[in-house]
Amino acid sequence: MKNHFLTRLMLGFLLFVIAGIIVGAQAQNASSAKAMHEAYARLKPQLENNPYKSPIWLESSEENKRAHGRIYGVLNQPFSAVRKNLQDPVGWCEVLFLHLNVKYCKAVDNNTIRIYAGTKKPQSLDSATPMQYQFKRLADSANHMKVAMVAASGPYGTSHYNITMEAIPLNQNQSFIHVNYSYQYGNVAKLAMNSYLSTVGSSKEGISIVGKKADGSPEYASGLRGVIERNTLRYYLAITSYLDSLSAPENQQLEKRLSSWFDATERYPQLREISKTDYMNMKRDEYQRMNNGPQQMNLAK
Repeated sequence: MKNHFLTRLMLGFLLFVIAGIIVGAQAQNASSAKAMHEAYARLKPQLENNPYKSPIWLESSEENKRAHGRIYGVLNQPFSAVRKNLQDPVGWCEVLFLHLNVKYCKAVDNNTIRIYAGTKKPQSLDSATPMQYQFKRLADSANHMKVAMVAASGPYGTSHYNITMEAIPLNQNQSFIHVNYSYQYGNVAKLAMNSYLSTVGSSKEGISIVGKKADGSPEYASGLRGVIERNTLRYYLAITSYLDSLSAPENQQLEKRLSSWFDATERYPQLREISKTDYMNMKRDEYQRMNNGPQQMNLAK
């Protein structure tokens, strides 16, 4: 009788703990969704009237050897489509791959993404840098989703990479998303970046306006802030291009998203790097090397 009582007591305690964990997670997700709605209300004027000529808002920071880019945007996509197609590593590989510097991307399993990062030109994988992202689903409901990808290390001694995307529905046809992109850098990475910024990258600017030049023209973020802003915007445009491409027949989706991504980046002089012909040819070859055919979607139900 005593053992039976203790067993029931322990079971009750475990159920209480589990219920507390579930309630805590629900409260945290509700708080995160609320913060997204508050961000939309706060940024609505900037989203509707900004120098980007698009419903986005971008900001960046650099402190304690960490570079951080954040972008908010309104997508002309129903939340159900965002939730369905961006909750899985395979879909995210299709997104990440559009970036010029991503030479290879493969979903190893439901929680792991392997990429090779390299130059903006054709490159062998032997000379590129392998990275492994852990994929995490942080929130998934009919009104809010959040995923994160974290990698321990990257090129030139960079580390602690973090890409997160959060989304909420605005109406039946639009969603509001927030993308964060950040990484840590050490002395080696800082030296490499300084060398780049003083040579081929010396004329490159960021996206956000931080002031005015003497002639009255806009002064854009520069240095490492400029670098992370350009890449944060590239990833955001990759999300929109990927989602838009899914309306095409499957055998036309790759061409549509490659063309759409390049055309979208061309709207920003700061993102211009190579010709469209060179980009399309490079990415076709890389996609064939990466997949030998499209990856099969394995979306959570």
